[in-house]
Amino acid sequence: MADCRSVLKLARTDHGVLKHDHELPKDIVVEVLARLPVKSLMRFRCVCKPWRAFISDPCFVRKQFSYAAAKGSGDSDIRLMVSVNPHGSIYCLVALNDLKAPPLDITVRCPPFRFKRSRIVGSCNGLICLHVKYQFILWNPCTGDYNALPQPPGYHCSCLPSSQHCLCFQGFGYDSTTDDYKVIRGIRRFVKSIIQVFSLKSGSWKTYNNMKNVCVRGDGCLLAGALHWLEFRSPYYSDGSTIVSFDLAKEEFREDMSLMYPASRVLTIRNCISVISLQSGSPLWVKIFMMKEYGVEESWTEVLTLPIDTPIRRNRLDDVLTLMKPLCILENGQVLVSNALKQVHLRLYDPKEKAYRDVHVLETNEDFDIGYPNFEATIYRETLISPLTGCGAHI
Repeated sequence: MADCRSVLKLARTDHGVLKHDHELPKDIVVEVLARLPVKSLMRFRCVCKPWRAFISDPCFVRKQFSYAAAKGSGDSDIRLMVSVNPHGSIYCLVALNDLKAPPLDITVRCPPFRFKRSRIVGSCNGLICLHVKYQFILWNPCTGDYNALPQPPGYHCSCLPSSQHCLCFQGFGYDSTTDDYKVIRGIRRFVKSIIQVFSLKSGSWKTYNNMKNVCVRGDGCLLAGALHWLEFRSPYYSDGSTIVSFDLAKEEFREDMSLMYPASRVLTIRNCISVISLQSGSPLWVKIFMMKEYGVEESWTEVLTLPIDTPIRRNRLDDVLTLMKPLCILENGQVLVSNALKQVHLRLYDPKEKAYRDVHVLETNEDFDIGYPNFEATIYRETLISPLTGCGAHI
């Protein structure tokens, strides 16, 4: 905050008129601003027209992003975006480090488009991909910009509900080889998989009709230039023993990665591919395994075990990892977990104390006597990247 005040002092007099702009070279001003957090830059765009212009310039956006990436992301730099269906409310939570000291100051960040049943597909470099009704939308919650993508070819006739004959899967990621953001949509019917790839650079979809047959579903998890899903032996199974990955640059599936134990979910934790496995017994346990070295199957390591202290009906055991989702591991080793029964609770599990504590309850304004709320979350970092161009923000 002290740095922000210094920049404002440098830029303005008491009357809001530029004072030292002629005394400092522009490249020095740019270097100073590029090292500031995005939230400060969003304020400084109002200082004057020249600042607004270069803060939205693609070169400046890349410079600020590279400096932030080199610095590394800690709990203070990461945000948690959550969505609670069926009404599809979007919440933008505070930095992860603020979860350690509730009560939380929750900022509700709703996109300009208002549709029910919006789903979070994934996030990458500050952009969040949502699936709203019949289309995908890229959205930067920090700048407020969004981009409603064109519908994939044949969307209505091919997107059937998941059944034994059809499984749908999707994902969102960044191709560093071409500096391009891509949305992946896949459909498996019988023994055939169809993959559709949207390129933000080209603004169009590409369809692959004869891809490797994979039995996956849900949202892919991004790491090392690829999207990852668990592969199931059949649509009836709720766990798998293989990870399937789709290379965003080559737009093809990579070689499968085997798991040591059956898992029910794949996610990225601390820049490592991780899986969650449900261990039966009394009580039930959730184990987190992490691949410490990407692509090396011998590097799978059990990093954490969490007890399930929520009463689960015996006939709903398959839904355990829907009702209770480990989201991330904080720098202090505590685990952020969502617990969705009548309401959605965000909880922290302390492995040292072996105890949970609530940090926030999300109001859903819905009656879930029949079922459970569908809770989705993604971790993201604030950036100025535009969902329209993939570079400078339109601010």
